Amino acid sequence: MEGLRSRLLSLNPLAVLQRGYALVQAPDGRLLTRIRQVASGADVSVRMSDGSFDASVRQVKPAQAKDS
Repeated sequence: MEGLRSRLLSLNPLAVLQRGYALVQAPDGRLLTRIRQVASGADVSVRMSDGSFDASVRQVKPAQAKDS
């Protein structure tokens, strides 16, 4: 039972935030998961483990492709 409890707790979204991740949402509440969903000048809300804050996007930087 303790193993199952630990697994369930690790899947809790708040536990993920406590590991240093953040959730970024558009003004309409949509969760932003891809860079193409954001534009320079956009307003977003950032949720962390201990609260949230509003931010404005200054610049969008797509990931650089890695050489194979």
